[in-house]
Amino acid sequence: AIMSGIVLTIAVSFLLQTLNAKTIEREAAEKLENPSLLKVILPAWAAAGTATLTNLGLKAFSELLKVSLKASIVCFVAVVVPCAAVQIQSINRGLRLYPQTIFFPIYSSLLVLSNSLFGSLIFLESVAMKPHEIGVFGLGVALVMAGISLYSQRKSDDTKENDASDENGSLNNHKSCRSLQSALLGKES
Repeated sequence: AIMSGIVLTIAVSFLLQTLNAKTIEREAAEKLENPSLLKVILPAWAAAGTATLTNLGLKAFSELLKVSLKASIVCFVAVVVPCAAVQIQSINRGLRLYPQTIFFPIYSSLLVLSNSLFGSLIFLESVAMKPHEIGVFGLGVALVMAGISLYSQRKSDDTKENDASDENGSLNNHKSCRSLQSALLGKES
């Protein structure tokens, strides 16, 4: 049930990304400094969810190696390789749309949360935890989620002039970054 839930949420993430691809790309180019957190989470969760499946597949692969080489190879080819390929594709999509300083912390946080939570549930590590340990774990999850939600509170830096240059001639704005991103996406700025 847990595995099917992970796969279902990843599928929904891909479906939403596919259905809203043009809108997501346009908004990502327009709001480079402060993108919508929900839209950043779509590729971040797709990458983190498939990374969790990759890690669970690797755990199954290592356990199967103790029993059967053929079964472990089938597990590796059928589970690990496809999940890793989708993970890399999702990370690349997220980094293509959003700055690394925005996308990567959200992806990393979701990866840590999903690996910890689903790993403990699937491998029954949560059964051996004492109530105060579960509380501390829950507090840690809440703090990570609060940290992710702080990204939605980010404001763009409108205090600088858009085309101002310092004495070295470097631009102090992000307008040129948006123009470059639009050019790379094949759109007029």
